[in-house]
Amino acid sequence: MKKTLITLFSFFTLYGANAGTLLTVEYLDGKSAQEQLAKLSKIEFDSKGNMTFNYNNGSTKDMGNVLNTQKIVFTEGEWTSAKQAAATQVVRIYPNPTTETIGIVGKESDQVVKIYSTTGCLVQTSNESNINVSKLPNGEYFVVIGQTVAKMVKK
Repeated sequence: MKKTLITLFSFFTLYGANAGTLLTVEYLDGKSAQEQLAKLSKIEFDSKGNMTFNYNNGSTKDMGNVLNTQKIVFTEGEWTSAKQAAATQVVRIYPNPTTETIGIVGKESDQVVKIYSTTGCLVQTSNESNINVSKLPNGEYFVVIGQTVAKMVKK
């Protein structure tokens, strides 16, 4: 089974993460999971979209399928509840799924929007709040705005 690896080096580079950075995964069913980024050695996504956390001590944890993920949030600072972490995130993407454009509510004017494929490749950037994604192949993408990561589906 082919696996796509996203190492913590990539996350540290993207987010300037420090030892206090928390990773919160929010699921479509309202549940969430939170982990200190410093404890993880890597995050794996297999060809079916299943996400696995690999810890520095050699243990692993199945985090479910990325299709069931609402968003992934990186938060600097002390451990907080998932509700507290979610309350600080005010960025929304619409419509989702989309066919041609996405609108972004809550984006600061100086924030750059980065769109990544599920394999971690940067496929598009923009400073705008309305972004034409019609040239992207159909599929799933991660939209990064500041420290918020949201899943986008292009149809």
